[in-house]
Amino acid sequence: MNRSLREQIIAISARISVLREEVKAKETELRKAEAELDALFAGSGDAATPGLQPSASDDGRSLNDSVLGLINSTPEAAFSAEELLAKIPGAKNINSVRSALARLTSQNRIARAGRGEYRSLAGTAGEGSK
Repeated sequence: MNRSLREQIIAISARISVLREEVKAKETELRKAEAELDALFAGSGDAATPGLQPSASDDGRSLNDSVLGLINSTPEAAFSAEELLAKIPGAKNINSVRSALARLTSQNRIARAGRGEYRSLAGTAGEGSK
């Protein structure tokens, strides 16, 4: 019952294709859930949840977009969450900035430059992986 190499390759390729579709569906589901959470934070005026800040900066961009824009504006620099918090108008919650950094890193939109530091993917071109 030894399958030929060709049959094994076809079977594995088909499995990879199915897995990629599942990943794509989960990424879509994740983006929807993140958008729902961002909308809740943005619309939350609830005094019972102190410390929660809207996920949008004063210029109306989402926190993710603001973080990404700042990091990409200086591709050769590395930024900490604290530095980004200080540079984003209206941002007051360090945990929200850290969440945005983790989300952008997991989406491969930015890269970790070291412990607690992040940089643009353009700034990592030509560097070895960390």
